[in-house]
Amino acid sequence: MPLSTKLTSFNTGTGAAGSTVDVILGFQPKAFIVWWNGRTETVDTVARADSHLGIGFGVSSTQRFAVCWARDDANASETGGTTADSDQVINRITVAGVDDGKMDIDATANWPSTGVRLIVDTAFGASMRVHMLAWGGTDITNTFVGTTTPSQTACTNVDQTAPGFQPDIVFFATHNDETLDTIDTGRASVNFGAAISSTKQALNLCMFDPGAASGDGGQYCLDGPECLGAIHSSVPTDVLFRYDLVQMLSNGYRIHTTESPALNQPFGYLAIKGAQWDMGNLLTQTNTTTDITSSPALNGQTPTAIVFASACRAESTVNAGTTPTRWSMGGATSATEEAAMAEHGEQGSQNTRVGTAVEHDSCYINLADVAADANPQTIQGLMHVTATGPNSFTCRMTDADPTQNFVWWVACAAVAAGGDELLDSRRMLSTP
Repeated sequence: MPLSTKLTSFNTGTGAAGSTVDVILGFQPKAFIVWWNGRTETVDTVARADSHLGIGFGVSSTQRFAVCWARDDANASETGGTTADSDQVINRITVAGVDDGKMDIDATANWPSTGVRLIVDTAFGASMRVHMLAWGGTDITNTFVGTTTPSQTACTNVDQTAPGFQPDIVFFATHNDETLDTIDTGRASVNFGAAISSTKQALNLCMFDPGAASGDGGQYCLDGPECLGAIHSSVPTDVLFRYDLVQMLSNGYRIHTTESPALNQPFGYLAIKGAQWDMGNLLTQTNTTTDITSSPALNGQTPTAIVFASACRAESTVNAGTTPTRWSMGGATSATEEAAMAEHGEQGSQNTRVGTAVEHDSCYINLADVAADANPQTIQGLMHVTATGPNSFTCRMTDADPTQNFVWWVACAAVAAGGDELLDSRRMLSTP
């Protein structure tokens, strides 16, 4: 197949070190992204809960990266921490800042012929539901997961040449800490971004402040001009550092230090060459009847994998975070295969109010404010993909948002189609 994509979900389980989990995709992936928030349910669920939010990139047993945090619900103060691992693809820590589960990628020779095998390095304290979006096929020619620490000098270009090829897209993830493979209970941040060119890049940053005497968290989400950054560990409106993509290089990519951090801030990235990629944004709707149509430039091909990221509010102003923490990440390969997760943390509440949600038939989740300590977490907005077609995909709200909110997306399609694939690319996939 020129391009194979699959969105699926699985649970880490609580097996001992050495236990394996086979994720069946229908093909062996060349790259994948995973994300989780600590929920374990295999059905759509929303509730107040400690958050164990994380994002991972995977290519092989030697190329993987994961970043996560733990955030305590119903506590007198913000409690938790963050970590990033350069040798794991899924990780989890407790709200006390203790390792609580690590999952690596097994050697490729051990993978099933139609999927990927993950292997437990440290047993998980609780099984977590994980969403995975994977890419494979002959269109994907090169992939690479790496880590790097860019220059701390503002207005400096930094070349990342470890990939050894010219990417068509780079995904980024980081946390607000100067070291990898170390748990920090003084900061908490999970940051995600993507870029295909200097004019098409986006990021979604979230944070909370461990040790704050009340709920204290923020978000920063926009469609360019940046692809990587972090919010100050204790000031949710202060974007601490920012990087933008200058250009792709023949052997990697070049980023620009727009605003430098006071400390070394390493990050992980997933570089992919091959297939077609485009980026853009959309606004959710305050009703369940209006089509939300996007038009990725894919040379007449139908997108077969879409990533969605949102802070569930208006697009951020450059270099200005807003409160509270409200994070949504989703994916879709068609109108019948999509999934999302969300996290919300109340701002200024005397006791922390943290909630999470998992959906298996939506690409976006907006969690409502929790007005009182005894109140449950609820959903106030859901969006799902209703159709895909040549150079297009359409969404619609299944739960209307209270206001129109900003969502950025990344779409991928095959380079060309032929035979049955041509028919498939022109067939509109729709649901009522």
